[in-house]
Amino acid sequence: MTVVAAIDGGKSGLRIRVSTEHGEVDGSGPGFVYAGVSEDDAAVLAAVAGAVADARSRMPGAALDRLDAVTVGLTGIPGDPHQRRALRIALESTLRAPVTLVDDALLAHAGAVAGPGTVVSAGTGTIVLAISEAGESYSFDGWGPTLGDRGSAHAIGLAGMRAAAAARDRVGPATRLTDDFATALGGDTSLAALQRFYRAESTVVLVSSFAVRVSEAAKDGDEIASGILADAAQDLAATIEVAAAHAPLQPISYTGRLLHENAMLRGLVAARLDEAGLVLDTPLGDALAGGIRLARAAGGAPEVSAYRRALDGWKTVPTC
Repeated sequence: MTVVAAIDGGKSGLRIRVSTEHGEVDGSGPGFVYAGVSEDDAAVLAAVAGAVADARSRMPGAALDRLDAVTVGLTGIPGDPHQRRALRIALESTLRAPVTLVDDALLAHAGAVAGPGTVVSAGTGTIVLAISEAGESYSFDGWGPTLGDRGSAHAIGLAGMRAAAAARDRVGPATRLTDDFATALGGDTSLAALQRFYRAESTVVLVSSFAVRVSEAAKDGDEIASGILADAAQDLAATIEVAAAHAPLQPISYTGRLLHENAMLRGLVAARLDEAGLVLDTPLGDALAGGIRLARAAGGAPEVSAYRRALDGWKTVPTC
């Protein structure tokens, strides 16, 4: 019996799916921020251990003790090949199985279209990945919250907070986001509260979560919030359009909570793409489904041959 697993991890949490001939089971663990310091690997391994324990509690028997292949997709995967190799070896020791370590955008792509095409991953950040019929990969955005992540939850949340702050100072138009802004800061906009906000490790997550407030305000007709969503949709559609040119006539889809849960934003993105003659398709599955496909591909399964070149690229890591 072949038993494979997929792991998808980032700031908001880490999930695992184990697939056997008898079915599948999921588990979850805490999120982490990969900041490029020595403690990062320990945080990743602890999150993986927690997810494995959760999955084991849902799966009677010893299936998790004999994994044949695991695909691990992480947000902020180490860019340095030596650090990436060290993390992969540590993961193999923890999971006691061969591990293919890739950027989580590849899992999302394999889940959403399962072959050539373009996929926008929109959550806390934004990255758009196109894979051609020849298996060539083209990645756009993924620059992080300071330089990019256009149209992401962080971009939307930050725009909403900035608009609320401007309205509070009476230099910007009134918006219901002003009250939401004070609530997001704990009901306190004092200097001490702002210092806590800027110094907290969770600031990126807090700002990103404000995107929910922006979406709620937009649904209620707040013009400022509606404008923020329209700008985000334009940013996402523009990046998708550029990426899709590298995989012409192939499916275009999406993944990530931002577009899955926000029908208004998704509709705006679809409308922008329609103007360019492009169609936004419903995803076939989630990132964990993609990870399972890639794990089977790592074992030689031909069903996702379009990803062979991308997988080989992530495996090209010096041995010493």
